[in-house]
Amino acid sequence: MIAKGCKKRLAVNKEIAGCLNEVRVGQGLTYGKMGGLIGVTSQQVSKIIKNQGFIKACDLLVMARHLGMGIESFFPSEDEPAEARIVYNSRALLELMKEVKTLDKDNIILITSIVKQMKLK
Repeated sequence: MIAKGCKKRLAVNKEIAGCLNEVRVGQGLTYGKMGGLIGVTSQQVSKIIKNQGFIKACDLLVMARHLGMGIESFFPSEDEPAEARIVYNSRALLELMKEVKTLDKDNIILITSIVKQMKLK
């Protein structure tokens, strides 16, 4: 029999795993490329996503920074499931990408510099 605390941890881990996979697919990353962001093998990423392994909090933070996301995006929320957040973030990113196509070179350079500054924070 699994203790109540363990069940909750497993449930949270499952949500994080689902979110990681959504991010991976949304960003077009293979297991290997995603693992490369945090220095683990594609097999380790596969185990994490299949909820057969765990990701360290520090690796989650590094991955979030590499992907330009807040670490809170990977954690369940009482009022909004992880799936809803990632779908919203993916749609927002797609809309932004469509808009970027219509910008001139100077605006693209400006936006790029702003994004780089945000990543440094």
